[in-house]
Amino acid sequence: MSTKRKSLVIVEWDDACMALDEEDVRDEVFAVRTVGWVIARSKCSLIVAAEILPDGRTRGVTRIPRACVLRVERLRA
Repeated sequence: MSTKRKSLVIVEWDDACMALDEEDVRDEVFAVRTVGWVIARSKCSLIVAAEILPDGRTRGVTRIPRACVLRVERLRA
């Protein structure tokens, strides 16, 4: 699997959160940025890998729901 066929991007998106109970949940929205190679796209999500190994396997994979994506910027690799 070649990195030349994949787009290196920075994705800005509204993060979700998890809390142990409702007292810890805050109604705050903040944008996070994830940088990596797009390894899959669908109408529901964008999947980005932070690392691509020499044999084509990936590590540090983040699945971002499309409804949370604010901006995608293609970077030069």
